[in-house]
Amino acid sequence: MRIFFLLAVAATALGVAGVETPARLVMDSNVNRFDPNPSRFSDFRHVRACGFNATAVQPGMPAAVTALFDRYDPRVFPAGSEGRAWVEAERRRFAGRYRAAKAAGLTTLAMTDIIVLPRRMKELYGEAICGADGRIDFMKPKTQEICRALIGELFETFPELDGLVVRTGETYTFNIPHHGGNGPVDYKRQYERSKEIHAALMNLLKEEICERRGRICVYRTWDFGYFHKRPDYYLDVTGRVRPHPNFIISIKHVGSDFFRGVDFNRTLGLGAHRQIVEVQCQREYEGKGAMPSYVASSVIDGFEEHEGTPDPHTLKAFAKSPLFAGVWTWSRGGGWVGPYIRNELWCELNARVMALWAADPSRSEEDAFEEAAAALGVLPESRAAFRRLALLSPRAIFRGKSATRKETRKGLSVIWTRDQFLGGLGHLEGYLKDRIADGTVESVLADRRESVRIWEEMVRLAGDVKCRDERDAHYVLTSAMYGLRLYRMIEAGWDVMATGLAGRDQARLAEGVRRYDRAKAEYMALPGERPDSATLYTDDSVRIDVAKAAANPVPGLGAAVRSFARGGEKLK
Repeated sequence: MRIFFLLAVAATALGVAGVETPARLVMDSNVNRFDPNPSRFSDFRHVRACGFNATAVQPGMPAAVTALFDRYDPRVFPAGSEGRAWVEAERRRFAGRYRAAKAAGLTTLAMTDIIVLPRRMKELYGEAICGADGRIDFMKPKTQEICRALIGELFETFPELDGLVVRTGETYTFNIPHHGGNGPVDYKRQYERSKEIHAALMNLLKEEICERRGRICVYRTWDFGYFHKRPDYYLDVTGRVRPHPNFIISIKHVGSDFFRGVDFNRTLGLGAHRQIVEVQCQREYEGKGAMPSYVASSVIDGFEEHEGTPDPHTLKAFAKSPLFAGVWTWSRGGGWVGPYIRNELWCELNARVMALWAADPSRSEEDAFEEAAAALGVLPESRAAFRRLALLSPRAIFRGKSATRKETRKGLSVIWTRDQFLGGLGHLEGYLKDRIADGTVESVLADRRESVRIWEEMVRLAGDVKCRDERDAHYVLTSAMYGLRLYRMIEAGWDVMATGLAGRDQARLAEGVRRYDRAKAEYMALPGERPDSATLYTDDSVRIDVAKAAANPVPGLGAAVRSFARGGEKLK
């Protein structure tokens, strides 16, 4: 039986009408801004049909850009200005998305970054909102006054909104020409003050969104190693904020980005605030749906690398906590470029299973999987093969890019492969030299070979999967072939790098280069053989410039192999 909180109860004392929202949010976001192919998750009716009861909408930029500030200061976007015309156009676009979400029956939240303000604000208010370094300072009274005005205008402009999702860990301004901003905290230079700022911001948001307006506020703790993952930091900050039923903290299920081989997030289950758990369905470090990558089972029941660690180390364990407020999936989105997929089957499988399970955590993952597979059109007689294939995928990927022995993961770059790129010696030389020195390199290479063996089994299983739509059955096999051919290439490339760096076995090195070239040729031929294939990885690598949303090429796995093929003159 679905249980509901009447959030109006909390707001009654303030005389504010609240929103009725599920006690457990089952929320999705689709951020497909860089993919040229359409997504079914852009249709909120499809999101609802997958089992979600809420959505966090982010049409490619933060909701803060839709505020005109006319009541606050009409000089910000004067009538007839280019900036005003841009904001008004974005308002119409955002409003269409919010109305569509509400029409689909979804609790609708807008996503925004803090702090994002019109560039004109800096010109008008200068030191009243900025510190000596020119960054906008949230602790300035004028800045907080402006933030309150911004929140008020958002809810006045979009009365259909049930709440806001606020992000502080990343602030992107590359596609908002009339706005600027920055994160509110500086962990490295002002560690203790960062706690004060988080607490002050959280209290302001709680007051303006939850108490004054009876809406929902989801506060993301996402950052790189502080609030998001450190129990001491998390408890220090959240202990300064009195809980409210509408005020929910969002935390990723692992203590980092969505990597394998990192710990379950130890801040889950701590403190007194309700927590919603973020799960990525299109895995940007695992092919983005171009190959089988079913992680819902591992998120719910535990990844293999978390076995033997104290609870909570699974979502099933955390769901027993009274702090568990639900699950927030990213059905699409994550990363910066490809692979670009033509079939969302693997993303949708993760999303459907997470939604079905989160709506009723008492059911088993297997039961949710069966329902999701039926909805995806997998025929009953082949569901056993489909499930076996899906459950093998996290094992194959983990062995193909990480290491099963914890001690041999030390020093391994978790981003040596991400998006459509394969890193080489620039990411891996130091790690491989350490493994050669301590005698564990063959264990890592054995993981790569085991990955290929598992992918071979997955391709055999994929041939047995039948679907109501023949195109989906065809894609199951295509995606498995994609994984097999890619990881054959990776396995050979790692063998070449390790053998070349060891410098002792020229025959093995030469054979490794030949295997790499064959594997790469087979991989590159896949789209010609099977047109439903996703776009391919490149064996170059990149450095991501997040400020400009640019991926700058650097030598990758292919360059490393070619360098050893020429006699060991390494390219970094």
